[in-house]
Amino acid sequence: MPGEMGSVSISKATLIVGLGVTALGCHRDKPNLPGDTVVLAQVNSSQITQYDVDLAARSLLGKASGDALDAQAKRKLLESMVQARAIAQKREAELNSNQRAQLDKQVAAYREELLVKQYLSKHTKPKPVSAEIVARYYEQNPERFGAEKVRAYELITSPRELTDAERTPLMAALRDPAAHKDWSSWCAELQKKRMALVYERGTTQHGVAQPTLRQLIAQLDVGASSRLTFVDGRPYLVRVTEETRSPAKPLAAVSSEIRETLMPMQVKQSVEAASAVVMKDARVVYR
Repeated sequence: MPGEMGSVSISKATLIVGLGVTALGCHRDKPNLPGDTVVLAQVNSSQITQYDVDLAARSLLGKASGDALDAQAKRKLLESMVQARAIAQKREAELNSNQRAQLDKQVAAYREELLVKQYLSKHTKPKPVSAEIVARYYEQNPERFGAEKVRAYELITSPRELTDAERTPLMAALRDPAAHKDWSSWCAELQKKRMALVYERGTTQHGVAQPTLRQLIAQLDVGASSRLTFVDGRPYLVRVTEETRSPAKPLAAVSSEIRETLMPMQVKQSVEAASAVVMKDARVVYR
């Protein structure tokens, strides 16, 4: 915020400014940039102008916030740029030929990045995400908007780890789950025989904590029973009794979210179209 800038961090763009015009590999043939003739500081033989400070402010804070900086904040920014320029000059004097060549490559890559962004900004106009596209995406991805497949299940298990003596008769008693329609009554009968078993019902609406149990439930068809499975000494016999789907949020409530999701795809298509036009005029030879 204006007047509360404090310690100014240096962005990539500010550092490029700090390196000076020579490091960018280009020269100002027409010094008609706004404020570029107003010199605010000179670091050795290099000048920092009002334009440089305004550019750095917009790069750091965005155009609106950068333009709104008060005099005190701009002064702090200028001081940071002076420091950056001095550091850059000092480092440049230390460079050997290989290091200088590497720096030139990095600066050239950043310059190319800026040029690509400028070209695409000028020549591409992504198509808006239509209502039809939004509706189709909504229909094809209901789980993204709150729709959830919920499975109801029942299971027979034990409240604790079984002893070896308990395990053998229990395995024999639970060997044919398909023969029993009412598992609650079945479990009650086995409890009367002093078998350490409990009957439970549940749904997957809020998740199932036990990973093996969760996997068993996910793999079963509705009405099908799992095989008897032991986890940490406890038996699990599961049957899925029903499958429903909870409703998704209304389309009207998520249409803006869908447009934000799909807009990058529209931009990508626009960029691909622009690239195809440019490549028709480019002479490319791969070696």
